[in-house]
Amino acid sequence: MTRPSHHSSGDAAALPEKPLSVPYQGVFQWRSNQSASILGRCAVGIASTALNGAQAIAAILKQNEIDRDFDDDEPGVLRLGSITTSGLIDALASCIELAEMQVTGGRAYFTTSVESGTQAERVMERAAWDARAAEASERAVDRTSGSTK
Repeated sequence: MTRPSHHSSGDAAALPEKPLSVPYQGVFQWRSNQSASILGRCAVGIASTALNGAQAIAAILKQNEIDRDFDDDEPGVLRLGSITTSGLIDALASCIELAEMQVTGGRAYFTTSVESGTQAERVMERAAWDARAAEASERAVDRTSGSTK
């Protein structure tokens, strides 16, 4: 659906119709069954840092929105211009894209991804379960021996 044209010339073919909204990815597009990934320590660190950056940017944008209700002359009021806000939104999208690249294996050096439903995926899942069991066993030994890590 497009917005009604407001061109004064009457020539609708002169300019393309403006969409009602910026195209976006739906948050309900479930992405399972594509691939399985193992994240190395570095990939986890990169994804974690990217998500921390996204949270910080979201907090700045939220504060800007909250401060709209206050007068400009009040101390400590955050005022961001449209160019700054647009830049922060782009930075937020970049942080999220970086985290997603680490998780999905897209252009990530420290992530191993395999096709879903394959023997390789089953091996990865088994390795993950074995690692969890070994970690739980190690914690149980530490608790019984009185050791704290």
